[in-house]
Amino acid sequence: MPGAIGQKANAIPRVISIEITRICGSNIGEEGYSIKVNSLLNDITMSKDHSIQQNKTIIVKEKGKTHQVEMEKIMYISCDGYLSTLHLHKNSEGNISVSKLLKNFEHELADYGFSRVNRCTLVNLKHVKYYDCKRKPFLSLVNDEQITVSCRQRSRIKQIMDN
Repeated sequence: MPGAIGQKANAIPRVISIEITRICGSNIGEEGYSIKVNSLLNDITMSKDHSIQQNKTIIVKEKGKTHQVEMEKIMYISCDGYLSTLHLHKNSEGNISVSKLLKNFEHELADYGFSRVNRCTLVNLKHVKYYDCKRKPFLSLVNDEQITVSCRQRSRIKQIMDN
């Protein structure tokens, strides 16, 4: 029986939104409440199996050019205002700058192993070598770049990396 208590769930919610609706009955004084729960995949229990990125692409537009970029080649995405830069693996064609909010990339790539680590950076966890959580926490990527982890994201990133 799927979803039974004590059994491991396939997907644990990242965001749980609860909508409570007041229901009025036909008789006077007869009322109740209906509760609707919506949930999305949880970053904290994000799988370290990044095979979901294989053969998946994202289409971005840069200065009149349209690029089809493989998700597994994106190391991280940084932003400066409305301009986001896709930093690609060294074997790829370089960086791509697009006019798209980091927030939009975050929603689009959340199910594919990308996680927000600070106000300006979204990291592909596939390319993380290790997490140093000492005085000034950072993620070290496979190309030896270091990405600072914000105070607000420290505990969440630590949980992801410990899983």
